Amino acid sequence: MNEEVTYQKILDALAKVPVKRLSRVYDLIRYESVENDKNKESILQFAGSWNEFSDSELEDFLGKIQENRKEIFERNIEL
Repeated sequence: MNEEVTYQKILDALAKVPVKRLSRVYDLIRYESVENDKNKESILQFAGSWNEFSDSELEDFLGKIQENRKEIFERNIEL
């Protein structure tokens, strides 16, 4: 199927989507876009950064995270 036919089929199908669901379609289009692939690449640049922590730095960092979680989740919240 050539690009022009595919594009037209997508437009035809899109015309049948109920208005209340168009935001979901838009989210899917954004997710599948080339720009999203670029974002994934920039995020993945940080994937190995945990290896750059020394053992003591990692221990301190994880300790701070645990303290923050405890502080946040153990507080009383009035509803």
